Amino acid sequence: MNKLSPEMPELQSMNITADNITKLKSLFPEAFNEGSVDFEVLKQLLGENVDDKEERYGLNWHGKRQARQLALTPSRGTLRPCK
Repeated sequence: MNKLSPEMPELQSMNITADNITKLKSLFPEAFNEGSVDFEVLKQLLGENVDDKEERYGLNWHGKRQARQLALTPSRGTLRPCK
């Protein structure tokens, strides 16, 4: 039986953020400047489909942004069967 290490690809979850950036870069390469997203250029490319309004209806709570960032963090843990 092989010893498990955190660097093994089988023990890591998919990096959703990196995957989303790769997809965005393939669709809108001109919206990237030195590896970072230029949101002003992206807004121009999307045209009228951008909502710039400060006020909008939605479900908000304290810590929502932090919860979203935590959910997008790749997992390094694994579940092991009981012996």
